[in-house]
Amino acid sequence: MKAKIYAGTSIEDKCRKQLHPFSEVLKAKSIIDSKENIMTYSNSPDFISTIKHYGEKIGYECEFFLDGKSFGNDIEPLFEDFNKALDLLDTITK
Repeated sequence: MKAKIYAGTSIEDKCRKQLHPFSEVLKAKSIIDSKENIMTYSNSPDFISTIKHYGEKIGYECEFFLDGKSFGNDIEPLFEDFNKALDLLDTITK
């Protein structure tokens, strides 16, 4: 069996642009640029990284949460949670 994996923008991406990493970065930037108090949810490392690093660059104060627990301005616990999928992949491919 053989899989064909393509990178780039597909027709589906054009319909669901919010899922593309480039769009996630732009969306996060626009939220920070609005300079409004916001609450948002994302499991996108690109989105969260942009909020953190671009926010810091322009002096935007961010607080990150995981399962209702605040981690202040630290995104590492969120990435540790994201990495559980990689741990699962490692487990199922052994």
